Amino acid sequence: AFTPNGDGRNDVFKASVFGKVIFFRLQVYNREGELVFQTTDPSRGWNGSYKGRRYSTAGFVWQCSYQLQGKQPEYHKGTVTLIR
Repeated sequence: AFTPNGDGRNDVFKASVFGKVIFFRLQVYNREGELVFQTTDPSRGWNGSYKGRRYSTAGFVWQCSYQLQGKQPEYHKGTVTLIR
């Protein structure tokens, strides 16, 4: 879960990758299946808003594809809860 309330703690949902990144893509979807966030920059994360609208408490699905130097490509998926 993350709490994007502007207090500087746990305000952004993002992936943690360790090593030299060759390829990276993080995507977040709402419960209707709409893509609400996407990045190819592992240092960027989602702040809980979409098209200028702040989501209230809800669950979201995420998927992340990446490859680190010297490693095989990896894919992970899961859910995250946004708490306001």
